[in-house]
Amino acid sequence: MTIRLAYLLLSLLLCSCAAQREFVSLSGLRSADFNTNIDGRCAHLYRLVNHGGMEVCITDYGARIVSVMVPDANGDFGDVVCGFDNVIDYHRYRQNFGAT
Repeated sequence: MTIRLAYLLLSLLLCSCAAQREFVSLSGLRSADFNTNIDGRCAHLYRLVNHGGMEVCITDYGARIVSVMVPDANGDFGDVVCGFDNVIDYHRYRQNFGAT
């Protein structure tokens, strides 16, 4: 991913920081599993969806891309990102899954 795309995604995320209701993403992520206080800061999960149904889930804990659901040639959606289904594991297992 280019730096320019990362900044675009981050700016979209920051523009959508209004309070969100809890949700379950297309990939099965639960926003409640990301709404956690880590190191004195509250982490959240945000979801961006386009008109074609593609979905990107991003957490503000390290600006990590947690899930990207895209359709294959048959129109079936699949997640193309390796990562965890909760923010605590991103904190516990220090690695760079989804880091921008």
